[in-house]
Amino acid sequence: MNKPTTPLVIESMAAHLMELLPHHDTWHPVALRAHRELAGWSGLDLPARHGGAAWCATDMARLFCLCGRRDAELRDLVGAGHARLLALVPTRRLDAVLSAVARSAAYCAVAITEPDVGSDLWALVTTASPVDGGYVLDGTKQHISRIGECTHFIVFAAVRRPTKNPLITTFLIPRDSPGLEIEPMRPSGLGAALWGRVFLRHVNVPLTSRIGGEGQGLSLFTRHFCYWRTMMAALAVGSAQAAIDQTAVWMKNRHAFGGPIGRFSHLQQAMAHWIARLRMAC
Repeated sequence: MNKPTTPLVIESMAAHLMELLPHHDTWHPVALRAHRELAGWSGLDLPARHGGAAWCATDMARLFCLCGRRDAELRDLVGAGHARLLALVPTRRLDAVLSAVARSAAYCAVAITEPDVGSDLWALVTTASPVDGGYVLDGTKQHISRIGECTHFIVFAAVRRPTKNPLITTFLIPRDSPGLEIEPMRPSGLGAALWGRVFLRHVNVPLTSRIGGEGQGLSLFTRHFCYWRTMMAALAVGSAQAAIDQTAVWMKNRHAFGGPIGRFSHLQQAMAHWIARLRMAC
């Protein structure tokens, strides 16, 4: 898939996506990735060698913004999601997984947050003990999105070595690995994808499943999440625009005291305030 990325084309693609959704009474964003009419959407921001379209961050942000105007759950439908992190390392060992993601046959969830330390990478309790041919991982992760839909977890852990600073390292672990268990939690807000805890109990991970080198986890975290948080900000901008649009319609249609409430100056001033804030955010 190698579509031109002009703003008009992106808007047309987003409009087509919105047309598809009403036909699914109970739709799931991850399951919809495999819909034949959405073929290639999950690889928009992946390199061409993986079957992706190699869209730039600017074009992806524009698409995320348009999706946000419809439904914030669509963040799981466009682009590779957290699997894009795998494309940041100079190796071909992960190509098979990335290609599967591009054709909607695989999906990755990222496991960073822990019960006592949150997302403080320097304080991670989850450990990776070196053994012949790989590592053994132990620990607990929580507040992990897409635990029920993913095929792989991207796990951040501290490699046990006699070093001054922890060697924060990233691993790609299949969801069905022995010793890996999941426990659902109740999400707050977004709810289309499952959310919960991941328990790692003596999970054997081969050396070939390490993403990058030992100690490169912080660098990968920074590079990937600068991109991902930008996409989430674009999604939020789109959602905010939708809220303003809905409010404007409500102010015209809602009548009180003999006319539409939009005629009241205090409501107009509030609307102007939030419209200005949104424009500054853009």
